Amino acid sequence: MVNVIYYYPKRTGAPSKVALSLFNAYLDINKKIHFYIFQQTFNDDLVDCTNTKNIERISLKKLLFEDGNYLVHFTLSPSIFPNKKFILYIISLLKKNKIIINYHGEPRTEFLIKVKNRDLNFCPYILNYIFLPFILKKADKLIVNSYNMKSLFEQKYDLNNVLVIRNGIASFWLDPLDNKNVDNINELDNMLSQTNLTILYHGRLAPEKGIEVLLQGFALFVKQCSARNEKCPINLILVGEGPLKDKMYSFCVDNMISQYVIFMGFISDISLKYMLEKVDATIYPSIYEPFSLAVLEALSTTNGPVIYAENIGINDFAKKYNYELHTFKPTPEIIANEFSWILENQNNPEVIKLIKAQKEFSTIFSWNSVAKEYLELYNAV
Repeated sequence: MVNVIYYYPKRTGAPSKVALSLFNAYLDINKKIHFYIFQQTFNDDLVDCTNTKNIERISLKKLLFEDGNYLVHFTLSPSIFPNKKFILYIISLLKKNKIIINYHGEPRTEFLIKVKNRDLNFCPYILNYIFLPFILKKADKLIVNSYNMKSLFEQKYDLNNVLVIRNGIASFWLDPLDNKNVDNINELDNMLSQTNLTILYHGRLAPEKGIEVLLQGFALFVKQCSARNEKCPINLILVGEGPLKDKMYSFCVDNMISQYVIFMGFISDISLKYMLEKVDATIYPSIYEPFSLAVLEALSTTNGPVIYAENIGINDFAKKYNYELHTFKPTPEIIANEFSWILENQNNPEVIKLIKAQKEFSTIFSWNSVAKEYLELYNAV
């Protein structure tokens, strides 16, 4: 039996959501792997290990002072920082354990994006930037979630240990929604009952997500409507928080599009799913996006077209499985044209086919099927 130390992160952020969803899928299908759960914090909720023969917690003390042959799965990449994850990584190297690392993005690209946008959050990651090639080459397998990311890692770091395993989607997004569980349903309905079409974006309001180019494109679309002496027929709904929120709010005021843009902040998954089902379309203009759970959630749920930037990682799988979905190059001019396309094609039979294809494509990403690929990897490393 393979003994796997599984790094179990906090319940915040998309990468952590991936790691926790993957582990939950293991509980449904796994019989031949013994899991030792290494938690980022012992305050996290965790499956009750006492009733599961092949799952138990492991401490740094046990790992350091007791013998054992382990495969260590870092579901979030190690960081050069004095925390439990870094200590686990050092011990794994010293003990010569097999190491698998998930990379949910290319760290140096993300670091440079932060520097370019004067995001001071880059400061703690300077050592990661310096030591990244060492960490990459010491891993037995690096897991990325798109073929584009695989090529990026291989070309930039001369690697031959990179494997693509797609992310999954929780059954919550694929199953019917009980509207009785939507607490703020009246408020949402009032927002969605406007005469304008509603187009939604959900995700971080951050530079790499293309939120600036999205609003530039929308401002151009509104300007085009005004030039024709027409009122803008679209409301753009932004769900999420991020470092660009205040800047984007000011942009909307300065460009006189505030009446058409709704900043919702964070909302629950239940409320988000309800909105995705009700809006006329969704749009995702990322400049850099290794996979995008947000796009996958929209594809599974939206009853209108989901349009997203062609460079988003999930598009690799659309091509692989021969799905023709609606993508675009994220520039202001093209985005303005996309708003016009949505407006002009509301009742187009081709859009109905597109919506059907979107939902069919999303079912490929069940977590159980993804988990089976990881279990095969554990046995092969």
